[in-house]
Amino acid sequence: MEKKYKFLYTAATVFKVLGWVVLVVGIILSIGIGVAMGTMGFKVPGELPMFGGFAAIYVVGGIIYAVAGWISLLASAQILYLLIDLEQNTRETAERLKTGSTG
Repeated sequence: MEKKYKFLYTAATVFKVLGWVVLVVGIILSIGIGVAMGTMGFKVPGELPMFGGFAAIYVVGGIIYAVAGWISLLASAQILYLLIDLEQNTRETAERLKTGSTG
């Protein structure tokens, strides 16, 4: 059987790699920003500087956001693989019905 939709394989692989990059970079940046906010403080115009607890909220929020992006990209890749497999199985079933083969 020939492989059809070669670009979809490539796109699915890109989604998987991009998902892992989003997860790793998102976690590292979230922790880095949290550490910077915790040590230097973060000043919102017209407010007092935020330390400690607010930094932890930003870290947890950033990690949750990175995990959500990771899950979305990996799910997109799996959906592409599912569609490719569905097409291949449908094509094989149609060929078997034409030839009368059962297995």
